[in-house]
Amino acid sequence: MGNESTISTMILLMVYILVLVFVFVLSIAMWIAMQYPFYRMAKRQGIENAWLVFVPWGNYYITLKLSPREFNLFNLIKFENRSKAFILFIIATAIYIVLILPMSLLSMIPILGWLIFLLYIMAYLLISYSIMWRMYYDVLITYGMEEHAMWVSILGIFVPIVITVFAYMIMNKEPDMYA
Repeated sequence: MGNESTISTMILLMVYILVLVFVFVLSIAMWIAMQYPFYRMAKRQGIENAWLVFVPWGNYYITLKLSPREFNLFNLIKFENRSKAFILFIIATAIYIVLILPMSLLSMIPILGWLIFLLYIMAYLLISYSIMWRMYYDVLITYGMEEHAMWVSILGIFVPIVITVFAYMIMNKEPDMYA
C-alpha cells in the first residue's frame, strides 16, 4: 500500500511540475507575441534599445516613445519629453509599492481604514491607467487609427488583446510624425 501511494504522489507531482512549466512557457510566448508589434514599430522608427519592449515596464518606456506627440494628460500634466511620463509612472508605482503595507495595516480600522485603503488603490489605478490610456491613444493616432483610437485605447487597458490586435494591424504602417 505504501509504495502505490508514493508512486501516485510522485506522478501527481510530475504532472503538477509539467503543468507549471507549460504555463510558464506559454506565458512567456504570449508576452513576446503581445510585445512584438511594438518592437517592430520601435525598430522601424530607429528607437534605441527597442528590445526593452520585451522587458516588463521597459515596454511602457518604448511604447511611450513611439509617438512624437506631446504627452498631455487631461491638460493637467504635459510633457514634451515623453520619457518624463514614464518617470511619472515609475514614481507612482514606487510610491504605491512602498506604501501598500502601511495602507493595508490601516485597513484594519473599521470603515474609515477600509475607505482610505480603497481610495489609495483607486488613486494609483487612476494614475497608472490614465498614463497607459494616453500612451496607447497617442500611438494609435500616430499610426493613423484616429477613428478607433479612443475606444481601443480605453478597452486595451482592461482587455490587452484588443490593443495587441490593433498593434499588429499598424505595425507595418509608416507613422505620421506630425500627428
